[in-house]
Amino acid sequence: MVNDMRIVVVAALLAVAAVQAVSAQPEWPERRYRGNGVHIRIGRDYVLPADQVSTRPVIVIGGSATIDGRVEEDLVVIGGSVRIGPAGHVRGDLVSMGGPLTLP
Repeated sequence: MVNDMRIVVVAALLAVAAVQAVSAQPEWPERRYRGNGVHIRIGRDYVLPADQVSTRPVIVIGGSATIDGRVEEDLVVIGGSVRIGPAGHVRGDLVSMGGPLTLP
């Protein structure tokens, strides 16, 4: 589990480095929740509605995460707040650095 968390944190740090390369490009188009793949948000908030389930890790850097649904894997938030709603649930590890954590 510790090795998995290290991989998630390293991936998050690499994603931050990649942002500088694409920062000159136009803003990314808004995407609908698909339920597959790692969910990475850099400089944007992440919201998981109550009727949704994320089966992959969620990584948020420089934004906040609001979890009203269920995250089956890890949730990592760096530099933002985390709010877990009354029906929200995180089955993996929850890592929050640099922001408040609000639990029901």
